[in-house]
Amino acid sequence: MNERRKAFKLLVAVLSIADARRRERFCVDGCGHWWHSLSSLA
Repeated sequence: MNERRKAFKLLVAVLSIADARRRERFCVDGCGHWWHSLSSLA
């Protein structure tokens, strides 16, 4: 696998962890952000 693909996968993984932590902290009472529903759109 080339280095750019590895770097992209790592970036996506880090951002997903950061988003999960942000949701736990700031979206405890629920949010209406459209990007929280991306997995249900696929």
